[in-house]
Amino acid sequence: MAFERYVRPVRNKTAFHYDPEQVKSALEFRAAHHSSSLCSMTIGEDIHSSRFEFADVVLDTVVCRKLWAIPIATDVRAEADRIADWCFKRSVECKRSTNAPVRGVQSVLT
Repeated sequence: MAFERYVRPVRNKTAFHYDPEQVKSALEFRAAHHSSSLCSMTIGEDIHSSRFEFADVVLDTVVCRKLWAIPIATDVRAEADRIADWCFKRSVECKRSTNAPVRGVQSVLT
């Protein structure tokens, strides 16, 4: 099932804890394919206005290139958006069909 292929590894490998092997693999991938690209770091007044682009790049590589296996020759942004949109729609459908509460969402929205 595609939902299991796309959603479960993101949850298990990145959302709640980082898998050291995935991070190592992402770093090796970045070194081999994007060794000349620079990342920025912005320090704001608090965590919400700060940005560490390097961490974003590593996470992006783990999800897009390793877990979702988006090939190098593919437009990674377009394919990642397509997969993420598909995952979102399936999640909403699942929520609606089971009518189950989504834990944590209510406290964030109110």
